[in-house]
Amino acid sequence: MMETEGSINESWQVLGFRVPKNEVVFFSQIVILYIVIITCIINLSISHPLSELWVGLLSSSIGFLLPNPTIKERRILLNNG
Repeated sequence: MMETEGSINESWQVLGFRVPKNEVVFFSQIVILYIVIITCIINLSISHPLSELWVGLLSSSIGFLLPNPTIKERRILLNNG
């Protein structure tokens, strides 16, 4: 089976396995966000002089992780019997 150039670019070789590119990017972003959140909490706990910076980074990171709220469409099923 021949792979086209587009399909080669859609997956990456990670630890000997072919993994979809979007999964690698997603998990990398999540790991980096958790590192930033932990760093912010540590620096706020030790009373770092630039607490405004750490609070801003912490709130931005948490805001990025939380999903956007949506209103679910409410459907009423009618019994036609």
